[in-house]
Amino acid sequence: MGTKKDYYIATAAAEADDGGDEAGDTEPKGTGINKQAFFVTNDVFADWVELPVIKPQHLREARRIRHLFTGDLDASVHTSPPFFGKERDLLKAQLARMYTCTSIYPTGQYKIQEEGEERTPLQATSPCLRFPSVPGAGRGRRGDEEEADSR
Repeated sequence: MGTKKDYYIATAAAEADDGGDEAGDTEPKGTGINKQAFFVTNDVFADWVELPVIKPQHLREARRIRHLFTGDLDASVHTSPPFFGKERDLLKAQLARMYTCTSIYPTGQYKIQEEGEERTPLQATSPCLRFPSVPGAGRGRRGDEEEADSR
């Protein structure tokens, strides 16, 4: 709920992007903190807008502030400590944080079956997070994971 208008939000898996136009430490669309695409609108019968790719800086700043959303994606965010972005950036950062921290599934419940493999029920032990938590640096991946992936 916004102070002026409400947001309606939909999510989808973001298609991987080559990241050619992204600056510095920004993770490309479809990876890390930008793995999910979020679409918002103020009226379900109006056009939906895809929220932009965010920077780790946005995620770090979003953890430190409290802000009442206005419902205007182009609104400036006036907080202390400062947030360097528009409401669209803060909304994407908060949604990315919520999505990674609340998506769970039962441990051992789901298994990719090889072709011709017989289906056997798995015994669930406890729930676990579907995605790894976002580290304090504001990136979706930790440094050691990046090194392992590059080998």
